[in-house]
Amino acid sequence: LVVPSITITQLYNTPENKEGQLVMLTNITFTDANGTATLQGDRTISDGIRTATVRTESFASFRNRVIPAGQVSVTGILIEENGRYIILPLTSESIR
Repeated sequence: LVVPSITITQLYNTPENKEGQLVMLTNITFTDANGTATLQGDRTISDGIRTATVRTESFASFRNRVIPAGQVSVTGILIEENGRYIILPLTSESIR
C-alpha cells in the first residue's frame, strides 16, 4: 500500500478531493508540543504556512502519548470540516 505523502500547504493548494483517503502529512510540527500535553483531542499541526488538526479520540490506545516535538509526519484518514482539514491517525505508529 502506497500512501500519498503531502504537506499541509499542498493539501490546501490541490483542487482534487482527498477526503476519506489515507494520506501522510510530512514536515509538520505540533503547535502544542510542550513535553507534557498528550495527543488526545484536537491538536493543531503546522507546516510553517498552513495548519490542520490531528484528532485523537478518547478511546484510542495511544491517546495518552505525549505530543512529539520537532518535525514529524502523521499518517491517517483525512476529513474536511468547514473548510479545515482533520487527520485521524490509526495507531501510535501513525505519528513519527
